[in-house]
Amino acid sequence: MSFFAKNAYMGVQSITEVAAMVTKGHTRMLLKGVPILKDMTGWGSAIKPKDLDDMHSMVFGRELVISTGLATAGYVAMKYSQASGMPKDQREKFLQQALDPKMLAYAAISRSSHIGAPLGLLNIVAAPLGFDQGVEIR
Repeated sequence: MSFFAKNAYMGVQSITEVAAMVTKGHTRMLLKGVPILKDMTGWGSAIKPKDLDDMHSMVFGRELVISTGLATAGYVAMKYSQASGMPKDQREKFLQQALDPKMLAYAAISRSSHIGAPLGLLNIVAAPLGFDQGVEIR
């Protein structure tokens, strides 16, 4: 079910973003960012199913890398902000625990827009049954 929810959401979001770029005249940026799309828009070019599949994989992969990167950066910034309000003797231990590689990986996955939503839905069901993902990582 999460696969369908993600695709329904991302499909509308992608169409909306592309439509906004086209209507605002930013097609050059769109064609530069997705080279396969530039080849497809050439006069008389034949679009093959493999080309569409490659373009989808590339665009989704780029969105996933950006999404997880932003999620991790936001988590790190939040933890440094929280640490700045703590007594100096507690900051280092707090940051060591909060910026542990396992916690960073969990933050990247659980807070990203692509993977986090399905995991959040799973956690809503699983947490009352005794399995909380966040507690398991800590």
